[in-house]
Amino acid sequence: MRKLVSRILAVLLFLFSIGIVTSLMPEIGNANRNYQIEKAWKYDNLYSPATFPILKPAENIEKEKRMILNHEIPFFSLDNTSAHREIQSLIKDFEKKFPADDYSNSTRNLYNKLETIGTKLMQEAFDRGIFSAQEMTDYIQKAGKVKLINKRFIKEVNYADIWSEDKVKNWLADTINKAILSDSKTFDSLLLSHIHANVHYDSTTTNTDIREKLADISETFGAVESGELIVSRGQIIDTSTYQKLLSYDKLVNSGVRKNHNWFTLSGYLILSLILFLIFGKFLKIYAPEVFSRPRQLLFILLLIIGQIFLTSWAVRFNIPSYYAIPFCIIPIILRTFFGTRLALYAHLLTVMLASFIIPLGNEFTVLTIMSGLVAIFTNIKAHYWSQFFTSLGLILATYIAGYLSIHLLQTGTYHGIKLSDIGWLGVNVFLTLLAYPLIPLFEKLFGVVSDISLFELQDLSKPLLKRLSIEAPGTFQHSMMLANITESIARSIGANELLTKVGSLYHDIGKLENPQYFIENQRAGENPHKDLSFEESANIIIAHVKTGVRLARKNRIPKEIQDFIRTHHGTSRVEYFYRSQLNIDKSEDIDESLSRYPGPKPTTKEMAILMMADTVEAASRSLKNPTTDTIDKLIDKLIKQKKDDQQLSDADITYAEITKVKAILKKLMHDIYHARIEYPEDHT
Repeated sequence: MRKLVSRILAVLLFLFSIGIVTSLMPEIGNANRNYQIEKAWKYDNLYSPATFPILKPAENIEKEKRMILNHEIPFFSLDNTSAHREIQSLIKDFEKKFPADDYSNSTRNLYNKLETIGTKLMQEAFDRGIFSAQEMTDYIQKAGKVKLINKRFIKEVNYADIWSEDKVKNWLADTINKAILSDSKTFDSLLLSHIHANVHYDSTTTNTDIREKLADISETFGAVESGELIVSRGQIIDTSTYQKLLSYDKLVNSGVRKNHNWFTLSGYLILSLILFLIFGKFLKIYAPEVFSRPRQLLFILLLIIGQIFLTSWAVRFNIPSYYAIPFCIIPIILRTFFGTRLALYAHLLTVMLASFIIPLGNEFTVLTIMSGLVAIFTNIKAHYWSQFFTSLGLILATYIAGYLSIHLLQTGTYHGIKLSDIGWLGVNVFLTLLAYPLIPLFEKLFGVVSDISLFELQDLSKPLLKRLSIEAPGTFQHSMMLANITESIARSIGANELLTKVGSLYHDIGKLENPQYFIENQRAGENPHKDLSFEESANIIIAHVKTGVRLARKNRIPKEIQDFIRTHHGTSRVEYFYRSQLNIDKSEDIDESLSRYPGPKPTTKEMAILMMADTVEAASRSLKNPTTDTIDKLIDKLIKQKKDDQQLSDADITYAEITKVKAILKKLMHDIYHARIEYPEDHT
């Protein structure tokens, strides 16, 4: 039932991943073609699926915008009320300055004439428009003309025809003096004090006009007809063809080809389905422990989806360079948690999917796969900072060397190498540093254990191992020897050697409770079991598994290591006490289940290795005169018993691997119990 649920969840997770990845793909597969000006078109002849306009180059549009901004004629509004207001004010001031009762008729007539001429000239000046000198400098001088708004009418006025306040005042003074032919300075002063600018810059109308003109800029010129050849294979791409290709990409990505998008979507769906099916089959065969654990499977699939999402986002928002996308983060993280093989397959899957999104062609695929391989195979011991930085350096070197070699293959020259691209590759490697701080975060979120944590756990100064060395020294020595044996076996059959080693170190920590009841911790002549029944003794021995799990939880030992504690005896019998009970109670039926460990059985290669090695190492201590033959027979017998008892049936270990484990165990046991030279006694 448990396996069935795990399989169902695995299928649902894969379907979820396929759906998300398909939705992140561009709307048409051809959108990721790589093309550049003055480079040959590397693909098949491209025909237009529909009539579409040709986009103007971005620099041309910018040039047109600058032309509008630089040659915009500013708008000014004329205030029609100011003339009447200032003339009325002048008349009042005139009457105050020259009261009728104070002057003779002839003088009065002169002043009346001055008043009439002055008001007429003021009206003419205000009707024409008086400009502020400051605003003329700020807005008009550069444009050379203005658009004057007078009520509902707009007319263009050249700079030379514009009247400033000073120009109006000079004109008024000259005109009055010529008309009166007498000294009119007093009147001039009074009149000119009422001359003010009545035309002002209209920012609202000017800005509205600019926006409308900018909006009217056409982004296209000409068109490509439906069925027209856009570019042929091998053709050198000129500026015109380049713009047609850009326009074509915009057409297909804008959803114009709605009927075709369903076919494109189907293609991406089938492609994603095939790639994820292959990956799922790989996990089921080579990493069944991951495939059967939904939480770990979710972790891997989310990493892949996250990378595809990041790539899709980068293309959609047109980041400065796609070379900055850190594709090596995933293989580094997965190598740390799950080993080289799984990291490699996940990286290949991710790059193949991303290659349909990033418009860099085959060179992107080759460059990214190469750098990922370097990340995987040089980051073997991620727990060493020095090796991690060495790995980053080699990744950068691979990127740069690959980039230069591809450029040489495409162009045949060093000319045209973009230092900016190399700089973005450096940014890529710098972002790859994020892999290191992300590892402990993922450990907490998904309950997985990394090589970094395992490396820390094997430190013999860790509290549980320290206690074991003091309180149960025999068990500690057994665990140390077992760690070395299992590490060697794991390395030989391609299992996780560090995980196996750490699992072996902690597998017997449950013996910290009642250590004296375990033979390796007993002194000569001491045996506390002699005062207990066989059933009580068996219970104490069996209890060390549950005690070990409890201690591991209390000390926050990862679940992966707790599984070694749970499974290192599987559901096997405590053979010595069971057979002792049988010898005494021959006439009675004995409940065999009381003498069996609670399990579960080992489910991985690493756990199976520990079970076999633990059984062999413990039993070999009972050999009085170990020889090559007796050791070999013992190992064959013990492992056959485990197989016959179905203790290895749930583990993902093959018959060939079990045979290899036996051979290695025999060799190691021979080395441990090798014959020693007997030195002759000294009779002197």
